[in-house]
Order: sequence, then structure tokens, then C-alpha cells
Amino acid sequence: MRRRSGWRFEFMPSPLPTYYRNMKKRAGNVLTDDQIKECEDLGILVDKDDQGTLLQILTKPLDDRKF
Repeated sequence: MRRRSGWRFEFMPSPLPTYYRNMKKRAGNVLTDDQIKECEDLGILVDKDDQGTLLQILTKPLDDRKF
């Protein structure tokens, strides 16, 4: 995505390792152990509810404007 758009995104810091150790409790069996490890390596956040699973990476704001 960075290469296509020409933008240089700065990502938020990854969660602590305990976030990924506790992921099975939050996400159930949606992800395998290998997929959880890959999420940890890439800093991907995972959330799940009764409507599905969300994988996301957060970026730092591009400027200091408030909405």
C-alpha cells in the first residue's frame, strides 16, 4: 500500500506480547497459532464479535488536526 500511494505511513507501536498470548480467549478458534504469531510479527490487532472478525493495523495521525 505504501508503494502504490506514495505516502509514508507511520504505524502505531505493536501491543505488548500479552495481547497475543491472550488472543485465543478473545478470538476463539478463528485464527491458528501460526496466524496469531504472524499477527504478532506484523503488529496486527484482532477483534471478534457475533458478526465477525476484524483484523486491523493503526497508523499515527498524518497531521495534528482535530475532528
